[in-house]
Amino acid sequence: MNSLWSTLPFASVMLAFVLLFRNSLPFAWTARMMLPFLHLRLTSSKRVSDPNRLPSAHGRNPFEDRFTSKHRATIDECDFMGHLSNSSYPKNLDLARMNYSSDRLADFMLDGGWVPLGSTSFVFHNEIPLLSEYTITSRIETWDDKWLYLRNEFTGKSKKGDNILFCTSITKHCFKHGRKTIAPWFVLAYCGYSSSKDKETSIKANSTRSIELRQSLKSAKSINPLQAYQKSTTARQEPIWCSPEYWDVDSWETERKERLDKLSNAFL
Repeated sequence: MNSLWSTLPFASVMLAFVLLFRNSLPFAWTARMMLPFLHLRLTSSKRVSDPNRLPSAHGRNPFEDRFTSKHRATIDECDFMGHLSNSSYPKNLDLARMNYSSDRLADFMLDGGWVPLGSTSFVFHNEIPLLSEYTITSRIETWDDKWLYLRNEFTGKSKKGDNILFCTSITKHCFKHGRKTIAPWFVLAYCGYSSSKDKETSIKANSTRSIELRQSLKSAKSINPLQAYQKSTTARQEPIWCSPEYWDVDSWETERKERLDKLSNAFL
């Protein structure tokens, strides 16, 4: 009995330690990173082979879409000053990026694509106090021939209840299928992002094209679009669906270029 009672305080301390520092335990980051993708695969197992599935972006405008994820500045992620440590920003941003990719770019992920990170930059505006809740809002800033640039904002509430911006981050991503690099505009269009402000019209545009593309490849007993995707070279001509002319993307160009110029001057 004495032995049992002597182990209870130790067990309580260990349990408290695990709960307080759960985000920093071995393999915790890996498990949290993989959960959104595993959830996508498990809940979408039938969608993978369904050529009629509605693309994941559902007709959203790429420059107006916002994706948010909720977080808290836990004890294990804060420094001795009682603020979220600078090293914890990229760790939690990784989780936000994975949630974004598994949601908005689900079709790309389901067809075997992956989204490597090229670089990350941070501008810190205000500290995030210990145990405070904060939100990471991710949105597409712009893209070029290879890279997609996401703007990520860490926001929350001040003690007075006012909105406050804690940090701004620009992350640079490319799109891969195996060793093949897929153009950002194609991934966005294939996942259902559209240029029209009329939601019904926009869904009918790129979403319908995406469905028709999968149907045509399946009827021909061919591989999925990411495997078949190719850029034109001097030796071969690209399939028509690999060209921007096939998709509703023309009206993106003016804003995309303007944003890219501004981003280059500010961050790149």
